[in-house]
Amino acid sequence: MLMKTEILNFSIGGFSQGNEKIIWQYNKLYHFFDGSFLDQDFIIPSTKDWEQFWDVVDTIDVWNWKKEYHSDDVLDGTQWELTIKRSGKRKRRIFGSNAYPKKFMLLINALNKLSKSKIEFEEDDLL
Repeated sequence: MLMKTEILNFSIGGFSQGNEKIIWQYNKLYHFFDGSFLDQDFIIPSTKDWEQFWDVVDTIDVWNWKKEYHSDDVLDGTQWELTIKRSGKRKRRIFGSNAYPKKFMLLINALNKLSKSKIEFEEDDLL
């Protein structure tokens, strides 16, 4: 049984590279770059797309990630934020500044697949 997506908001970016956002609202998935829509106004993911996305979220255990990830070694850099809520699960808001959970790249890949976007994030940035 598919769990209803209640909240999915993701943003990533920084001063020099712009800011990308993926927002689930009004049963549509919107993708923004620096406040402007990209490619299409919105998409409506299929049930299968949602199932695959939530499978990844569960597999990489986003529900138990720390609330914040910080690296004080970099000024400016990249900030990111994920807020998720699905029926049957508690709401999570996770923030990072130049630091990431170990399976962060798998989340980016799942978000790209779900939203048909191309959020650019290099695995080298995880080091």
